Amino acid sequence: MRPHRWLVALAILAGCGPGPGPGLRIPAEWEEQEAVWLSWTGDGDENNLVLAAIIRELQGSVKVKVVFSSEPARRRSFRALHDLAVDTQAIEAHVFPGADTWIRDQGAVFAFDGPGRLAALDLGWSQYGQVDWSYARWPEWFEGRYDSVKTSVERSPGSRVDSLMGAAVKARHHKVNVILEGGSFEYNGQGVLIQSEAVTLQRNPGRTRQELETEFRRLGIEKVIWLPQGVVEDEHFQVLIDNEYLVGGSGGHTDEFDRFADEPTILLAWIDEDELDEHPMNRMTKER
Repeated sequence: MRPHRWLVALAILAGCGPGPGPGLRIPAEWEEQEAVWLSWTGDGDENNLVLAAIIRELQGSVKVKVVFSSEPARRRSFRALHDLAVDTQAIEAHVFPGADTWIRDQGAVFAFDGPGRLAALDLGWSQYGQVDWSYARWPEWFEGRYDSVKTSVERSPGSRVDSLMGAAVKARHHKVNVILEGGSFEYNGQGVLIQSEAVTLQRNPGRTRQELETEFRRLGIEKVIWLPQGVVEDEHFQVLIDNEYLVGGSGGHTDEFDRFADEPTILLAWIDEDELDEHPMNRMTKER
């Protein structure tokens, strides 16, 4: 299947004003950055090669901070990085138990809390809504223990990675009353947020869009663009599509198919009409 083509679409962001006020502000990804965080789990040679290439490109431009799940993992990875011609002396290493590959999803979202003051947003961590996804399919398994299982996940070592990242840079900790992953939303730095509705409502069962938007306003968000679903290839965990194709993922993260390119411009993954019959999943994604 050919990759999705990219179209530049101009979003009309009317009525948003000049952006959030003097409180919290989540900066856009194109703003000046002091450091980039990565996570290294050593999951296979292909992953190692990609991460090593990213680190080499970043070094010399910004600080590179790499998260490891344990000290033995750090030592193994440094040996691998050295063999891949990466300057390990220039890496700022952090050992956070429970760290996963997807640091954008699991880690802190950094924001400004007033002029020049850094805050780390703690968005919670539900392991991609695994408990509620499983409960919707096998409720009998959870009889009498749903709350305890969910609490166990939400208090697992992985749930502290975002707080540990914030503490490492002495950022003010800011607990957000919404469960999110970093890959499920996009922001333009001026108060506009793109949300995956399928993901956000699944991670926050029983809550409405209006309730969630109230929480977002506390983060300096003035306008929320709700996108119903993500691409078919990113269905939640493992799902059989069209009785033939096994896919699995986050359930519809926005970073799979749309990003802000600058303040008013959104890049959207697009399937042309002549691509619809190339693969059954093309048509399914187009219909979304």
